[in-house]
Amino acid sequence: MKEDKDVIISELKSKLAQYKENETKIKGILLQIGSLSSGVVRGNLERRLDLSKFPKTWQTIGNNVNKMVESIQLKVDTIQNASVEVSDKAQKMATVSEETTLAMEEIAESTKLIAVAAEKQSTAAMAQATATEETQSALEEQTKSSEELSTIGQELLSLSDNLSATLKSLKIKPAKQKG
Repeated sequence: MKEDKDVIISELKSKLAQYKENETKIKGILLQIGSLSSGVVRGNLERRLDLSKFPKTWQTIGNNVNKMVESIQLKVDTIQNASVEVSDKAQKMATVSEETTLAMEEIAESTKLIAVAAEKQSTAAMAQATATEETQSALEEQTKSSEELSTIGQELLSLSDNLSATLKSLKIKPAKQKG
């Protein structure tokens, strides 16, 4: 029986040593996972678990942790790239906004120049209309004067005819005009 006891004790010691070895390995694995997790929390996404130091039964868990960290890194990289794109597009929008503002200011200035030119053109058109009215008025006066001259000319012809007739009746010959 003593031999059985010794065998049992020996087996228990062996199992205990194996449990202690496993416990040490598990503590090491958990320390690595904890260290990796702390690094991830601080933003270090470059580290991965060294699976060669993991027992086969823990390699699946270690592999999943590595995949999770890699997935987080891909998402962070995607977000950073999107952030850069958003920043670039925001800068482009700001530039376009500045260019639009400048273009609007130029349009406003051009509109002012057009308004000034239109006002000058309107003033010139009004001056031309006034000149046209004055010319028309002068033409009307000239027409009246021409009509009066024509009337006077007809009256003079009529008077000349009457004088000629009177002279004929008086038998006076008209004097020859010097030419």
